Amino acid sequence: MASIKFKVTSFDDQNNFELWRINMSALLHSEGLVRALDRNYPDDMTSAEIKEMDKKAHSIIQLSLSDKVFHEVTDEETVLGLWNKLESLYMKKSLKIRLFLKHLLYALKVQKCTPIQ
Repeated sequence: MASIKFKVTSFDDQNNFELWRINMSALLHSEGLVRALDRNYPDDMTSAEIKEMDKKAHSIIQLSLSDKVFHEVTDEETVLGLWNKLESLYMKKSLKIRLFLKHLLYALKVQKCTPIQ
């Protein structure tokens, strides 16, 4: 079976953080590492496995940052700390972003004959 490779554009302070954040979240999800962000681990997961997942997700995020942005967040040792620091530095709470996100929300559709859970 062929493996699928995903590429996320490196984030620098000039490109759109919100879109980069969505892409990075999708990449972490595809790699099975999104639990490191929401801290919603299964009960049977050991602390060593949690630590390894955190480290992998942390590394993936770090590798997708430009040098300038990387230097601003080098003190963060956990993936959650890194993610929160990036959000606090670059997430804009402007009307433009809220309208864009509202547009994405309204564009979502429920598929026919799909039960809602």
